[in-house]
Amino acid sequence: MKKLFVLMLVFFMLSTQPVSALSSKVNQEKSLIVSGKQNMINYEIYTGEVENYYVLRLAKDNQKGYTPQIKEIIVDLEVNNAKLLSVAPAGKLDVNTSQNKFYSSRGLNSQLKSEGLFLVFKTTSSPNGEVSITFTTTEYTPLSRIEEAKTSDVISFTIN
Repeated sequence: MKKLFVLMLVFFMLSTQPVSALSSKVNQEKSLIVSGKQNMINYEIYTGEVENYYVLRLAKDNQKGYTPQIKEIIVDLEVNNAKLLSVAPAGKLDVNTSQNKFYSSRGLNSQLKSEGLFLVFKTTSSPNGEVSITFTTTEYTPLSRIEEAKTSDVISFTIN
């Protein structure tokens, strides 16, 4: 009985090991396409774990001193020479464009500083497809009570 228990334990340990190896391999398959910083927001675009899925991450540095609060971020996404199939979280989705809004009433600033905002989208594969992204931040300064909207430059990459 004791031998059977030891054999089952060894078998269980051996059978679960490839699962952890597989998950680390999947994490390594994500690759960074574009990264940069505009309007105090860091952005990174990765290929997803599944073909034709892309992940946009927006984050804010933990800066010392006074920084304006972000009231709203609007992300505009456009796909050319391919088809935009889905966007998550769900936003306004037209033929090949999408607009997603994130508001400060939902803990926007703390989320930007901790893990960031994520936008996942799927396209059809196309040899000459291109994705263009812009984001607009509305900053609020409580001391002067001034709101200012800042729009990023176009961030684009090709679909393989």
